[in-house]
Amino acid sequence: MWPIFIGILLSLFVGSLLVVHWFAVVATTFIAVLVPIYYVLKRKRPQNIKALLRLHVFGYLFSFLLVSIHFAQNIARLAALYPRIGNRFVLFLVLSVIVATGMQDRFGPRRKLVRYKNSFTYTSWWFSIW
Repeated sequence: MWPIFIGILLSLFVGSLLVVHWFAVVATTFIAVLVPIYYVLKRKRPQNIKALLRLHVFGYLFSFLLVSIHFAQNIARLAALYPRIGNRFVLFLVLSVIVATGMQDRFGPRRKLVRYKNSFTYTSWWFSIW
């Protein structure tokens, strides 16, 4: 029952886009807007770092979940049009590396190299969406 309901939900249109496309729009906007805000607030208000870190970690993981749903739905729909998937796959791969390095930086052993990888991959992601 649930797979049918989810399949119908993801196939609905809201305005001119599918619901699953709105997932990606909301997630991308959240990531693109909140990263600079987080960067500034982390330095301006260090007393609020715990709340900011929770928003950063769980907000971005939720955004990654929404983007993953969008990507999976597009892969299933565009399987016959394989050449059109190339840029989307690279963008999803870069976002996956951002999430993996962020989790390594947050929950793994402390290493300076991971921080630089996370910043570099975020910059790559930012340039690749344009």
